[in-house]
Amino acid sequence: MSVCQCYDLTEKRIRKAVTDKSLADADAVYAHFKVEPCGACQDDVTALVEDEMAKSGA
Repeated sequence: MSVCQCYDLTEKRIRKAVTDKSLADADAVYAHFKVEPCGACQDDVTALVEDEMAKSGA
């Protein structure tokens, strides 16, 4: 499922980056993928980061 349609960032890619690179927030995700957030997906990216961090106990 595409979370960010502007840059074709899928849920799977975002979750993998959060886990592999220990990304702590949406801004870190955008920086990792070298993209500028437009705002439309920011809440969804934040929710994915928080979910992955909860799974890892961070």
